[in-house]
Amino acid sequence: MTQLRHFLQLIARDFPNTTSLNYASPWAGAHYRPVPGSTPQALREEAQAKQTYSYLKQLAKSDPSSGVAIIEGIEHLENPPSEYLDERSIKECYGHLDGFRILGKDECPEGVKWGARYETAVINSPVQTVTRQNSDGSWSFCIPRPLSGGTIIGGTKQPRDYDPNPSVETREKLLANAAKWFPFAPGSEGKFDVIRDIVGRRPAREGGMRIEAEKVGEGRFVVHAYGAGGRGFELSYGVAGDVVKLMVGNKLVGERASL
Repeated sequence: MTQLRHFLQLIARDFPNTTSLNYASPWAGAHYRPVPGSTPQALREEAQAKQTYSYLKQLAKSDPSSGVAIIEGIEHLENPPSEYLDERSIKECYGHLDGFRILGKDECPEGVKWGARYETAVINSPVQTVTRQNSDGSWSFCIPRPLSGGTIIGGTKQPRDYDPNPSVETREKLLANAAKWFPFAPGSEGKFDVIRDIVGRRPAREGGMRIEAEKVGEGRFVVHAYGAGGRGFELSYGVAGDVVKLMVGNKLVGERASL
């Protein structure tokens, strides 16, 4: 067994107890959803996500009080990118998920060309997550929040938009897209009762996360690990593992074996 002995100082603008426009994690969907791809960034994130999924499964089983749970995840895509039609790509990206299966045409809603079900890991344990890709390429999702009430309706990505105020246009688009497939309760008349608008930023980097060691003085280094965008929870444990490997590889921390 390998153990590391080291002294670290964590530097961040926001921490888990923070609620801020620039820190969206407290309101994040936080459900594990694979993203197939063949670029170096996509393959790196795929490996990080798989490590995180394995850890979250173990955490959900060993410590229910953590708020992590394993539930059913559903995906419906109306205009699937080519990666979703590549059997090998899907097997590599989704094959590690318990219960994964591609849905037959008779199991998919009208207009859906690719669908899947699997067991996903989530934070704050909703009952079921649904992710829908619309025909124009935009995305919708609904994530019930039983611990705090209500359901998060999301699916917007607006690079370099720094307006801190809720957009009526964006809200109407999100609700209209979700209303096409949301399982409304009887008596709701197919309409949402909006409780709150939340604006949150998900810091991302073109080309993917920055994970590297930067020397800032004699014997002093900063190990960067930021830019996960909307995949912070999904990549978290895998990124932490890469940071440890980077630190050991650059001899920033010692490594010793113990029995």
